[in-house]
Amino acid sequence: MPPSLQLDKLADQSIPELIGQLSTMHSGQAGSLQGAIEAAHRQAIQCLIEEKLTATHIKALNELNESINNLNSSTTKLTKVGWVLTALITLASVLVPLYLKK
Repeated sequence: MPPSLQLDKLADQSIPELIGQLSTMHSGQAGSLQGAIEAAHRQAIQCLIEEKLTATHIKALNELNESINNLNSSTTKLTKVGWVLTALITLASVLVPLYLKK
């Protein structure tokens, strides 16, 4: 019989380590209890790999979302600064000629 699967230890492994673990599993016992246990172990490791990939994907999406929000905030601030500068330049272009006429 294959050794019992220790999910806690496997969950601590990296994706490449899990793939290595998966590649060492041989299924020469098709149709037997041992073969079924090995298949279940392979499936559990595949699930851990998918879970880790999903978590990585979600983390990347959250970081991307945060970056987009920061960029949006910066763009909004720059737009406001642009409007203030436009108003100041417009006001200066009106007031400077009036001041120079005096």
